[in-house]
Amino acid sequence: MAQDSNSKKIERRARSLLLNKEIPQAKMELVRALMNNADIHSEERYRAIIELIQGCPDRQVKELVEASDRKRQAAVRRKKPQAPSEEREQLAAASVEYMPTETSYYIDELRKRYDYLGLFKKRLLVRRNNRFGIGFRRRLIPNRRLLKVMGDIVGFQQEIVMRLSTILMMILNDKSIEDPSVFNYLRRIRVWLMVEPLCSQSMNTIKWMERANFEREFRNYLVNYFGFQKMGGELKEEIILMVENKMREMEDLKKENIYEKEPDHLRREKEKRNLTREKTIYDYMVLFRSFLYGEQMENNIITDFLRQQYRISGITTLFTIIIEVLIYQRPAKIEEFIYRYRVRTPEVSPEVWDYSEDYLKKVGKDPESRRQRELEHLKKNVSSYELVYKMLKVEDRGRSLLMRGVEAQWKILDKSKHDPQDVFDNNYINYLDAAVQFFKNAFTCLINGTPITFRDEHRDEFESSVFTADIFDDELKAFESLLNAMHQFRTANPTLNLKREEAVRIMRKQLATMNHVEDLIGSMGEYFYDLAKKLLFFYEQHRLWIFYGNQASGKGMIRRPLERTDLAGEREEGRPLPFYDCSIIRIESGTALSDQLVGKKVLGNSSGEGIIGYIISYAFQIAHQCGNSRLLSDLEERKKILRRIQDLS
Repeated sequence: MAQDSNSKKIERRARSLLLNKEIPQAKMELVRALMNNADIHSEERYRAIIELIQGCPDRQVKELVEASDRKRQAAVRRKKPQAPSEEREQLAAASVEYMPTETSYYIDELRKRYDYLGLFKKRLLVRRNNRFGIGFRRRLIPNRRLLKVMGDIVGFQQEIVMRLSTILMMILNDKSIEDPSVFNYLRRIRVWLMVEPLCSQSMNTIKWMERANFEREFRNYLVNYFGFQKMGGELKEEIILMVENKMREMEDLKKENIYEKEPDHLRREKEKRNLTREKTIYDYMVLFRSFLYGEQMENNIITDFLRQQYRISGITTLFTIIIEVLIYQRPAKIEEFIYRYRVRTPEVSPEVWDYSEDYLKKVGKDPESRRQRELEHLKKNVSSYELVYKMLKVEDRGRSLLMRGVEAQWKILDKSKHDPQDVFDNNYINYLDAAVQFFKNAFTCLINGTPITFRDEHRDEFESSVFTADIFDDELKAFESLLNAMHQFRTANPTLNLKREEAVRIMRKQLATMNHVEDLIGSMGEYFYDLAKKLLFFYEQHRLWIFYGNQASGKGMIRRPLERTDLAGEREEGRPLPFYDCSIIRIESGTALSDQLVGKKVLGNSSGEGIIGYIISYAFQIAHQCGNSRLLSDLEERKKILRRIQDLS
């Protein structure tokens, strides 16, 4: 006992020096190495620490205590070293990374504090490498009541693990689930809940266990418990929702369908079974939440059970007591355990499934299968963006579509001579106005239901239209408003000559005084982007229809104008553009510009060809010249997808 008392004095002296000395980083590393070396006897360890740091300069008191009262600081400095208070003990522990004590100094205090729970008993004998094979050291060890508590908790764990294995396999076999994150988290949870601290040990083994043994027994379990406690609520709920959804898909928990014409006794039996299954799911989910949320959750099955059966206020409280009594052997806080073991929120791979490679290949979730699937998905997604990009590059005999349109508008209708390139550079509003006027005079007859005479390859003629009069009714009204806004702007600003460079700066919000110009160009870009996207929808549906080879069965469809109901949604098999195989022979009430469409095919074989392709390309190019943000976003998304495809290829 005298030897034990001397050992305690040496430890207190070492901790006091750690608290009061200004220790250089290099020496602090040596101190930590000594504290972490379990092979050195505790008395020798603390003697080595004292010898190492006693020559270091004293630390200023203000660095050791938080109180701002100078008199109190002076009193603390002058005070004769005594048994460390709880505050000083925590500060000293922090200096050595929250290490447990190696003495029996706090055993009586801890026993007195938790005696009412009846979870621990005092024991003096320990195994020692001497001729007797035993030594003397006071410590607290678990009694049968604590083993029973842990057995009950393990029972709850087993209830979860029993269904969790099935849930994991259901997720793994679900082809619609591509993200492995939730699965990997559930795997971590399952591994954690399969650990059974103390339950595999007999009382004969436990009575000889010391602090280091208990630490090894509980460490991984508690690190996982507190790690999942730190996890964000949104992620927890995502995991919980996945578990609940998969439980409802299990054969023994699926709800039975109840039909109106069923006999009453059958309906009552089904309702009773459904209620039982719903209660099973509810109880399981509440138990599952209890482990993830701990005492943060009000309706906690484990907490309620511990309060009723053992007078313990919750599972976190139980683990805190175990940390103090069995691992630290002194008053301690959860934060010390979390700091010492660097407890963090569990992290899992968001890309690789945590399962055997052979089975992953079988279900198509191995890295190679996922790469191929992602590659196919990306190629499918990029096709629309690629089509938009190609249409922005479409030219008319080597010149920009807009340049050709502006030139035709001035030459054929306005009978005026302008250099399109010069106007483009130095009077951008005038250039855009001419481009919009060309669209009105040349193309609106194709989308407003104007009667047109078509001729197919067999020289059969049809008088009809590609679209009915109402399908673009909203767009045509918006177009009239845009034309009026353009007219009012030019009337109000007759002398404004805006260079294109200035217009670009305005659309980038670099010229705040030109908001009226930004509004006009911005509304123009929005209109033509929306119109182009609507036309592109029909264009892509037609390409899909061609891809699936439906030409033979769609003769009736290609001679019927598209109606508003055809906008309801995409068809998996696609839908043809009416009269796509015909040329335009005559346009009723056409203009000099629309007459230029006579003799041309409605749709060509590739993007930008044919009248419909020309209209879509023209609309996208106006939107691009207006710096439309959504179009620019589409182009940026195309680049990202192509880069990803290149990385995967």
